[in-house]
Amino acid sequence: MFETKENNKLNIYSSYLNLILTFIFSFAIFYLFIANEDAIYQVFKNYNMFRMEVFFELVTVVVLFLIFNTSYYSFVSYHRHRMLVFAIVFLTTGCMELLYIVNKFNALDVQATYHLLELQYSTFGRVILAVGFLVASIIPIESKIKNPNNVIHKVTPILGLVAFLVFNTFLKDAFGALVEVVNYKVILMISEYFIAVALLLTIVFYMRTYAQVRNQYIIQLCSGALIVLFGQAFKLVYGSLNELNYIMYNIYQAVGFIIVFIAVFRYNIGIPIVQLMNAEKQIKLYAENLEKIIEKRTTEIRSVNARFIKEMDYARSIQQSLLPLKRLNFKNTVFISEFFPCERLSGDFYDIYRIDDENIGMYVLDVSGHGISAALMTMFCNNYIKSSERLIKRYRGLKPHRNLRHFYEEFNKMNFPEEMHMVIFFASYNLETKALTYSSGGMNCYPILIRKSGKIEYLDQSQGFPICKFSQFYTPEYTSVRIQLFEGDRVMFYTDGLTDKSKNLVIDEEDLINIAVSSTDESIKAFNNRIVSTLKPVVDKIDDDITYFIMEVSS
Repeated sequence: MFETKENNKLNIYSSYLNLILTFIFSFAIFYLFIANEDAIYQVFKNYNMFRMEVFFELVTVVVLFLIFNTSYYSFVSYHRHRMLVFAIVFLTTGCMELLYIVNKFNALDVQATYHLLELQYSTFGRVILAVGFLVASIIPIESKIKNPNNVIHKVTPILGLVAFLVFNTFLKDAFGALVEVVNYKVILMISEYFIAVALLLTIVFYMRTYAQVRNQYIIQLCSGALIVLFGQAFKLVYGSLNELNYIMYNIYQAVGFIIVFIAVFRYNIGIPIVQLMNAEKQIKLYAENLEKIIEKRTTEIRSVNARFIKEMDYARSIQQSLLPLKRLNFKNTVFISEFFPCERLSGDFYDIYRIDDENIGMYVLDVSGHGISAALMTMFCNNYIKSSERLIKRYRGLKPHRNLRHFYEEFNKMNFPEEMHMVIFFASYNLETKALTYSSGGMNCYPILIRKSGKIEYLDQSQGFPICKFSQFYTPEYTSVRIQLFEGDRVMFYTDGLTDKSKNLVIDEEDLINIAVSSTDESIKAFNNRIVSTLKPVVDKIDDDITYFIMEVSS
């Protein structure tokens, strides 16, 4: 289904709303925690908060490695620069966070060593992540490596990790000397502010990218980065975190990176998998069709004919799906219709539809010729006779002559062959007043009105002009005529195939009238069954389409 501008705008607003809700929800939890910190601490003070802290740290590490894995797979597959940066920084940060967790157990009792480990591994790793995140947000989303070397670019993230770890090892003594000279908290706060600013800029750049490509997964990635930024806020607010603060910080980090992982996974793996599955289905379908074609070619002409018949049958099902139900009930009015094409595709068409609560629209038309060209023309008619807009639909439906004039004008705007034309009879019926208003567009057989008494009348007071390519020579005038119906009256709308005995072999206008008159005391269903039983033996032999519907005013 094609996406409309309205749906596109709705998706954009929905994406921004998701980001806003993420901010509100994250801020609410942040504020409630600060406001109720003492009460929360009393609830959790008897729990082993160190284990909880380590648990959420490990969750974060696992998610970092998952993001690396997804980014690395995407980079190897599609060679995008942005995914290369993601793979390097998330692998590096994940390893450094893991080293921090492993080493801090031995440093808990030595505060200076613990601070040094936190600065060397955790803080420095997150600085790398923030910088990498920022750099990735600046790189164009579709920027790719030209002529990638499979061996070199596959090991690039590993080489980046090794380079960072070696560099970090050399910095160990420098970190130790720095901590002795400068207060640890000052270094940490500078680092945390740097990380927060980098994350904020990352969100800004990703929002700029979203404004260009309108990809909802970029908004999702921004939401994850925003949650991670709120985690940073804990360190900026408290400076030195206690165990409970650190748990909340780790929860924000874990949740934020989980959302980042989901966004990266869906965009880089989820969407390509769906596209691959669709491609596989298309290939499978093509293979099946190809196999059928190969089999059919063994019989040459028969195979081509069978294929053509299959396509025609499918087109016939599409055309007939646009027809109304064979029996329709509107308050005090019943419609029964029948449709017998002489070929698989018909040049006849009809419709019965509700204009509004009180009025019913109906028409029957006959396009010149038969087969595919005539059937395609009926599709055009179905689109232009009745509008999908309520006011226009009512305006034209209640004024048949205006409807036909509009239809004539639209037909002449199209680049149809000059010889293509059709005849049409359009009517509207008011369920309350029982008044039928009709207009003819050159119809060569007038609908028959069968009164309850058995009296026969023709709806022949509107003399219209066929729908054809003639507007540059003649502007026709269509007129509407109103007739009053009563309970028990029936109106039969039909195309000329029903009463052309030379083509249908069994029935003409006189026969139809005799059936109608003799059925006045019977139900409309019985009346229709008598016509169908007359036509059924010859429907496979007719030379013209037969289309009709019967309208009965009931109590």
